[in-house]
Amino acid sequence: MNIEKASYKAIFQPKALTETYTFHHLPDSVYAATLFYDENANAKLDTNVFGVPKEKNGFSNNAKGIFGPAKFDKAKFVHHSNEEISVTLE
Repeated sequence: MNIEKASYKAIFQPKALTETYTFHHLPDSVYAATLFYDENANAKLDTNVFGVPKEKNGFSNNAKGIFGPAKFDKAKFVHHSNEEISVTLE
């Protein structure tokens, strides 16, 4: 998944280990979510020399990638109004 192709983006400062963020006025459709915790506040997901993330990150459906980020088909979900999804950062 590529941030340049994202339909919606949000940046917020978590205040606890478990946090909630609400996208308002999100049309019903098929989406996939990717999140990361920007530990050093440089607005990017830091990786090592092999491209492996050094910061906690996760995808909707808790999808996993093999040699890269999770594929859209593994992370996609059908969104309906007022629906919640949960993403675990690892």
